[in-house]
Amino acid sequence: MSRAIFSTKLIAPAAAGLLLIAGCAVGPKYHQPKVPVPVAYDGWKIAEPQGNKPKGNWWEVFQDPELNQIEWEVTTTNQELKAAFARFEQAREAVNIARSGFFPNITLSPSATRERDSANRQVQGRAARSAITYNNFTVPLDAGYELDLWGRVRQTVAAQKAGEQASADDLASFTLALQAEAASDYFTLRALDAESALLNTNIEVFRKSLELTRNRRAGGIATDLDVAQAETVLKTTEAQLPATALQRAKLEHALAVLTGKAASDFKVSPRLQSLQPPNVPPGVPSELLERRPDIAGAERRMAAANDSIGIARAAFYPTVQLNGVAGLQSVNAGTVFNWSSRLWSIGPSITVPIFEGGKLRASERQAKAAYDEMTADYRQ
Repeated sequence: MSRAIFSTKLIAPAAAGLLLIAGCAVGPKYHQPKVPVPVAYDGWKIAEPQGNKPKGNWWEVFQDPELNQIEWEVTTTNQELKAAFARFEQAREAVNIARSGFFPNITLSPSATRERDSANRQVQGRAARSAITYNNFTVPLDAGYELDLWGRVRQTVAAQKAGEQASADDLASFTLALQAEAASDYFTLRALDAESALLNTNIEVFRKSLELTRNRRAGGIATDLDVAQAETVLKTTEAQLPATALQRAKLEHALAVLTGKAASDFKVSPRLQSLQPPNVPPGVPSELLERRPDIAGAERRMAAANDSIGIARAAFYPTVQLNGVAGLQSVNAGTVFNWSSRLWSIGPSITVPIFEGGKLRASERQAKAAYDEMTADYRQ
């Protein structure tokens, strides 16, 4: 009992000392890098990414119920968008995984084994010369906690948070791109409807013109050349109809894919409509560029890469782990839960990297190179 008290007295001050120095974080502090600004731009406002601002249902400005329905289906049933959302969910759970490093790991692993010790095992410096077979029942509760002395866990959480924000920006950017593509395809399809209607009107006019030219030819007023020319104009116009119909079918199929439906189950009925472009105020503010989610995502990836440098540097320093186990052990199942069957141990463990064959230095250089890549992407 006195030995256990003495050990505890030694461990407590050591653990307190380690806790006092906890909080030191290695690695560069993140600063958003400056982008070179030409002299002609002196006095201009430096952009600040604000990609998290909601974009709203911008397509409703066209006041087209059918377009509104298509955009709703794109947002809710597009399979690529669902995959992008699943990637965002993965990034969000990665933050929770990293955050678990702030808490101790506790496991319960009871076991019941039948064991046999060798007859040639060493007992008091000599061979036992007799085997022993016995039961071993254990109910251990293991606990371990890593002291985050160098900020490895904190910087891992920060990197994962930045990655989650970048994934959210990617999701917003991808959603916006799909919605814009759907609107573009829809209006192009409506333009083809207007073109088809115009072609049909022209065909009717050219057909009457051909009939009139033939009558004039019969009366000796027109020539065979006039008739041939009228026929050519009619046939040329009629030949444009199948090409227009094919192009419209392709756009309809593209909209079907965007809405997550089979082409055979999706139909946009031909319709003529008069669309007026929305009123855009002159001199659209440049702040709209700040709301581009792809720019915000690039900045967050840069922050995550910066934290990865700190994680790589933390690997150079010792890892201090507080370990403990408490439980029950007995050779008899009937006495395993007796107070006398208790066991426990507690103490720190330190892992110091001595030789890694250059792996740690290479990991740090790799993290720096990744940060340089993200910085260049953001500046671009």
